[in-house]
Amino acid sequence: MSEPRYLRPDAAGEASALAAGDAGAVFLAGGTELVPWLREGLRHPTTLVDLGRLGLDQVEPLPDGGLALGATARLAAVARSELVRARATALVEAIESAAGPAIRASATLGGSLLQLPRCPYLRGGPPSPCELRRAGSGCSARTGDHRVAAIFANEGACVAAHPSDPAVALAALDAEVELLEPAGARRLSLDELLSPTRPWSIGGPLAGGGLITRVLLPAAHATERSAYLKARDRASFDFALVSCAATATLDGGVIRRLGVALGGVASGPWRCRVLEERLRGRSPGPGEVRDAVDAELAAADPLEDNRYKVELAARLIVRALTRVGVS
Repeated sequence: MSEPRYLRPDAAGEASALAAGDAGAVFLAGGTELVPWLREGLRHPTTLVDLGRLGLDQVEPLPDGGLALGATARLAAVARSELVRARATALVEAIESAAGPAIRASATLGGSLLQLPRCPYLRGGPPSPCELRRAGSGCSARTGDHRVAAIFANEGACVAAHPSDPAVALAALDAEVELLEPAGARRLSLDELLSPTRPWSIGGPLAGGGLITRVLLPAAHATERSAYLKARDRASFDFALVSCAATATLDGGVIRRLGVALGGVASGPWRCRVLEERLRGRSPGPGEVRDAVDAELAAADPLEDNRYKVELAARLIVRALTRVGVS
C-alpha cells in the first residue's frame, strides 16, 4: 500500500473541501488518536490533512458571555485556561482525569470527542469478530469480554462505550459544536454529534469533509457549580468504567437548572434527562435524589458481566450531585 499524501492547508474551508473531495482523506491534529488507528489497521487513508495552520487552537470569550474553545486546542491548554477554570470546573476535572500529562499536552479537544471505543476486540485487531472492523461479522463483546461495555441502548450491533472524558462534561454543560462543511457552517448539540443511541462506525459521526472548528459553552451556565467524577480500574491513566458530570443552579436550595451526564455507559455521553426532570424545581432530600437516580437507570440494559455499572453509576451521580450542592 502506498504512503498517503500529506497536505497542510492554511484555512478551515480549504481543509474541509480537501476532505470532501477525497473519500480516503483524514484530518490530522494532535495524532494521539489517529496514530493508533493507523497502527491497529482501523484506517487506511490516502491523504492526511494537517490542521495545524488553521488557527483553531484559541480559547476565547464570546460577545454574549459564552466561551469558544478551538477544536485544535490541546487538552492541557484548555484545562489551564483561566476562562475555563472560572466557569467550567467539570471540564477541567474531566481533562485532568484523561490519560497522562504527555497525552494531554498533544491531544486536541476536537479529537477527544471523535475517539473510537477502547473495546479489546476492536483495538486488539483480528481474528476476533468485530462489527466495526467488518460489518455483519458479529460483536465478540456480547458473549466475550464486555466488562467495560455499554449498559444503555445495547440493542444495536456493537455494545462499545464512548471513551471521552471531556465529552461527558461538555454534554452536562449544554455545549454546542460548530462544524464547517462544504455546504457551510452549522451547530450541533453534543447530543446530536455524539448521540448515545447512534451506531458506531469507523468513519465517526462526521463525513463528507465535516470539520469541528469550535466547541461553544453557553453564557447561561457561566456561574454554575459543576463537577466531574470518574471510576476506573487504575487512577493513573485508565479510561472510565463509569463517569459522571453534573452542573446545577440553585436558588435557596431549589434546583433551577440541572445538567447530569454519564460516561462509559453508551456510545455517546448519556444525558440524564429523566433524573433532571424529576429534580428540577425541587429542593430534594437524599431519598428523593436516589429515587430520581433509580428512575433514570431503569432504562439500563446491562450485559452479564457489566451489571456492576448500574450501581456504580448510581453512586457516582449521587456524589456528583452532592458536589454541586444537591443533596
